[in-house]
Amino acid sequence: RGGARRVTAVDLDPLARVAMALNAAANAVDVAISDADPLTMDAGIVAAHVDVIVAGDLWYERQTAERVTPWLRRMAAAGMEVLVGDKRRAFFPRTGLRRLGRYHIATPENLEPGTISEAGVWQVLAAPEGD
Repeated sequence: RGGARRVTAVDLDPLARVAMALNAAANAVDVAISDADPLTMDAGIVAAHVDVIVAGDLWYERQTAERVTPWLRRMAAAGMEVLVGDKRRAFFPRTGLRRLGRYHIATPENLEPGTISEAGVWQVLAAPEGD
């Protein structure tokens, strides 16, 4: 819907892939769905096929954050636009980002404290500059 020629959604979780397929069908969009681990892919190879990377909610756990953050920076350094969305979880990077938007979202009390949370969208920078 945003004008992309091709969209690939990637998640290692099989239930997330089912949700992606249902969401794509509900929105009448064509989305390729993959279980490949993009973090094992070389930036040069990815850059040859990808213009924009959009990632979200990847900073719940230290182990994942320590893998994904440097990879996203390498992708940005290779020339891709890298956008991330998050509520600034515990392991969310505090530098090397440019905030693009701030949003207040309703959250179920059984999942988060309070009924309104703040989330944001950031551009990942190739070289840290602060956020």
